[in-house]
Amino acid sequence: MSKKDSNNKILKFFGTVLGPVWLPVYWVWQLILGLVGLCYYIVVERTRKVLFPSRYITSLRTQVHWYLTPLLFIGLIPALAVQLLVALASLFVWWHSLLGKWQSGIQNKIVSVIAGLLAEAVLILVFVGSLYHNLPWWIIGHDTVPVRWYHSEGVDPIRCVLTGPVLIGVLLLLIFPTIFMRKRKIWQILLFPLRSAMAIAVLYHSLLSYESGVNHSWLMVSCYLLAGLLAIALMKIASKTLSEPTVLRQFVWFSSIRLLEKKRIALFSLGAVTLCTMMLLIIVSVMGGFVEQVRSKTHGLMGDIIIEGDPARGFPYYQGFLNKMKEPPLNKIVQQATPVIYTAGLFRVRKPYNPKAFWTSGVKVQGIDLRGKIAVSTFGKGLHYYQKDPKSVILNRPIKPIFKKNAEKLYGLIYGLDVGTLAYRDADGHYHRSIGQYWPATLSVFPITLKGTLVDATAPAVTQKFYLIDDSRTGVYDIDSTSVYIDFKVLQRLLYMDEQKLNDGSIRPARTHQIQIKLRKGIRLYQGLKIIKAAWFNYAMQFDDPLIQDAYPGTWEEYNASFISAVENEKRLMIMLFGIISIIVVFLILVIFYMIVVEKTKDIGILKSIGASESQIAAIFLAYAGVIGLVGSITGTIFGYYFVKHINGVQNWLIDVFGWRVWNREVYAFDRIPSKIDVHDAIVIVIAAILASIIGAIIPALRAAKMNPVEALRYE
Repeated sequence: MSKKDSNNKILKFFGTVLGPVWLPVYWVWQLILGLVGLCYYIVVERTRKVLFPSRYITSLRTQVHWYLTPLLFIGLIPALAVQLLVALASLFVWWHSLLGKWQSGIQNKIVSVIAGLLAEAVLILVFVGSLYHNLPWWIIGHDTVPVRWYHSEGVDPIRCVLTGPVLIGVLLLLIFPTIFMRKRKIWQILLFPLRSAMAIAVLYHSLLSYESGVNHSWLMVSCYLLAGLLAIALMKIASKTLSEPTVLRQFVWFSSIRLLEKKRIALFSLGAVTLCTMMLLIIVSVMGGFVEQVRSKTHGLMGDIIIEGDPARGFPYYQGFLNKMKEPPLNKIVQQATPVIYTAGLFRVRKPYNPKAFWTSGVKVQGIDLRGKIAVSTFGKGLHYYQKDPKSVILNRPIKPIFKKNAEKLYGLIYGLDVGTLAYRDADGHYHRSIGQYWPATLSVFPITLKGTLVDATAPAVTQKFYLIDDSRTGVYDIDSTSVYIDFKVLQRLLYMDEQKLNDGSIRPARTHQIQIKLRKGIRLYQGLKIIKAAWFNYAMQFDDPLIQDAYPGTWEEYNASFISAVENEKRLMIMLFGIISIIVVFLILVIFYMIVVEKTKDIGILKSIGASESQIAAIFLAYAGVIGLVGSITGTIFGYYFVKHINGVQNWLIDVFGWRVWNREVYAFDRIPSKIDVHDAIVIVIAAILASIIGAIIPALRAAKMNPVEALRYE
């Protein structure tokens, strides 16, 4: 063994023993060198290549001395910013060049970018303007959307007026440059400004019109144009079908089926389409059911039209208008009307198993005419004892239990089924009542004077005993857990809102808070509102009383507009969020199909060498993607349908097995998970899934279609 080898062994031995000392230092040193090298590449090499992408300049090498190393770290952020700006500028040029070539057919890069900018401005103006953005109105001299473009009640814009202009814009700006004149560039260039001007002219002609509904003229024009386009496309397909051999017609479908059989990796994209379709259908159905429940419950509980006055003091002379609605011409549109009083109160009930204990809580008290309320709304459907024996539920006169000889006569009271602990619900959803009919209770209310103050500040509460004559279940937890109902005349008397004779001999008229009106069948809501509103204003102007003049008729939608719009906006937000999540299907199909194209490069070369055209090669992958979207969307729709139908059973199973309560009725107002499967929504989801699958396969299909057969055959 030589002396050199012996020294190497000794050094290696000591290096190994001292490894815990020098190895961390070595790692830190390597990390520093790596960071310096990365900074050098980003600041010097990469930035120079981005700014000056020529072979001569990029072939040069720049040496950085050790004392200039700190400059690499200082220049790191500016270098990244420069590269990002260059990348954004490249993306800007690429997108507008592509858009300009698509819209105008101009191939020159600079001119196509300018054309792309003009086309983008036209697209934004036409389609954003159709969504009631302030931009087009600002251009023609308005600060915002004019009032005439809203309903007469000012609730929501008439969002369907621009249906025709939108379809015209789709035809002229999207469909036309995609299908027509692609091989006649000069005509495409000449027609580009004409198409843009026509789309803008149609939009502004509609914006300046004074229509109050759908723009039928432009809608019919767009429908005729689209029908003509469809007829031309069908004739073109028929011509090709008659001229091409049978083998070529079946070539695309045969190749798609063979590809489906061999490439089972695409089943992952099929599963993704199925899951996303199922998820979207469940979300749309649950949120749609929630909105439908909100609308149906609120509509059913208060009729079609509500005349409401001051929420604390109410309004007088209501009985005259009730009588007027029973006479022509109002009786031709009004089926039933009833007054309603509401206030806050304290509800006190003795507990059934402990005579010395009471349950007390704040409640919302409504004074109703029971027969009128049932005729106007769906209130009677939720009454337990009324459904069994309507004669047993009496509110308008004192009653006495038959089974109690010495019982006193008291007025009846209907309580919400979820008020207090008067009833409980088992795991199966059935209610068990702790008390029966004629159970005594005490109700205290707080009268308000015409000045808006308490009647007697020293003893403000007016208390009266009642019998619990029935219970109400509307299905809305917020209502059923806080509401009690007594006779209208009784509550009117307790609140000092009945007719009273004053010390000076004058008469103070009786007051109410609301008049709830139900229209006859066949009468449209806003048609009836217009007639009732005119009749009410004529009637109210007869009295010199600000309370009746401040009362205002409105629809049930307007009365609950804030709540309904909040729920509908929540539905839109949920659909938007889950729709964005579902876009992952497009990227998944793109990646999988790109892998298939790369793997099938040789096969594509063989197909093109035996005569397959570019459109046929692209159609193979697009048809394959369309089949995946169709099968996956239908499968997801079926699974989603059965899940939605049994969604409450699924929740009960989760509660029983895991103790997970997904739907809390105290939070979501309804005691069951609402669901409504809309066929229209299901069809839209299926079509969107098919289109998403085809869109995801466009880039791989184009790559396969543009493939050179000679290079493809050399692939392996």
